[in-house]
Amino acid sequence: MELSRELHCFSVYDEYFVFIADTLNLYKINPTIAPYFFGKSKLPVNLIRRLPGDIFVHPPKNQCSRDNQVYSSSNSLSLYVTYDCNMACSYCFEKDYHSQFKKRSMDFETARKAVDLIFRISDWNEREEIEINFFGGEPLLNMKVIKQVVEYAINKARNKNKSVGFTISTNGTLLNFKNMDFLKKYNFGILVSIDGPEDIHNKHRKFLSGSGTFKVIMDNLKDYKDDTFFIRATQGDKSISMAEQLNYLLNTFPAASVHVEPLFWGEKASCIDRKDVEKELSDFFKAVISNIPKQSYIRIRGIFHYFSILYFRNPSYWSCAFGKMIAVDPDGNIYPCQSAVGERKYLISNINDDYDINDIFLKYQTAPVQYLPFCKNCWARFLCAGGCYIAKDRMGEEIYKKYHCEYKKRLIEYILYLYWMLKENKPSDFIKLKEKLKNTVHRSNLSI
Repeated sequence: MELSRELHCFSVYDEYFVFIADTLNLYKINPTIAPYFFGKSKLPVNLIRRLPGDIFVHPPKNQCSRDNQVYSSSNSLSLYVTYDCNMACSYCFEKDYHSQFKKRSMDFETARKAVDLIFRISDWNEREEIEINFFGGEPLLNMKVIKQVVEYAINKARNKNKSVGFTISTNGTLLNFKNMDFLKKYNFGILVSIDGPEDIHNKHRKFLSGSGTFKVIMDNLKDYKDDTFFIRATQGDKSISMAEQLNYLLNTFPAASVHVEPLFWGEKASCIDRKDVEKELSDFFKAVISNIPKQSYIRIRGIFHYFSILYFRNPSYWSCAFGKMIAVDPDGNIYPCQSAVGERKYLISNINDDYDINDIFLKYQTAPVQYLPFCKNCWARFLCAGGCYIAKDRMGEEIYKKYHCEYKKRLIEYILYLYWMLKENKPSDFIKLKEKLKNTVHRSNLSI
């Protein structure tokens, strides 16, 4: 019987491509033969062999099969050091899921037990590197405990001959010189949320008093614009395009990694109508392409993530850390990821209870993407890997598919086009990209 491969045909900027889903091969095709491929989900191998040369030069690192993926826990701990926040963002999900815990903060004894747990896990899975992420609320409101945790974790790592790294997700309003000096001293990965120019940012990201936060944040960062931290922008409404947000961030922060994403949190909360997705992404990638000469496109976090998968031909089986990390809230409750914190149905145990490390990871061990009914027949599954488990659960699969999945699949098509365009039309830029991919180690636990 003739073997067949799963295919997906698409076009971007009047260029046509065939993507082979289960081998991650990409082929540029002539528009005259494109109608033959559209609408087909399978293609015999003998026809694939007649296509022009594959865009990629490396064979896949792992075949996209059901038998070779390895599920393993990470040594990642997310410490929800406080539920309290000094801001009232219009689109904040915290107020919906954590309002009953308002102003609760973690004490050092709880934090210490959580750190002890992640070190026990590192012994259990025989890993030497540990990552601790400080989350909230606004974590810098509990700077005292952050400092205590850093000191304790460093000493513990030294005694156990392990390494420990730190990240923090902050709104930036408390990044004064004293706090920033501490974070830089211990080489924190720092994620700051900035939605764009002052009028756009202040529209959605305000202090509790109702006043804007932009000037405070920018004053805090004015001496650090050349530093390599992370900036995340949320497109909260249609008053600014993703392309405009991208250009603003790349130009304002010349060394930072940036990420721009529309608001997807249920049908009513989506800031992009389905009919607008094409224009938003088309304009966004025109902005990306315009930044290629400056190499700043490499700093676009989401794109660089997919380029890494494509270049190394390493299929992605799990999209997020759900069930592979632990998150601990101020009361010592243990959850399978930071997005699950506060929802009782995801509660695993408490830091003060008797528990088995195996149970922590077995309770919420998710299947690889090709086993998920929602995703197993999707052409993009080994690139997207299924999306956020919590968002899918909260939104419901139908709404998630209607908004998030359609957007993500079209985004991936544009990224595949961009990869082809760089390789074929801008070889010198592609060489620089390859070197960046080879030399970059992702700090993957920052929430983007």
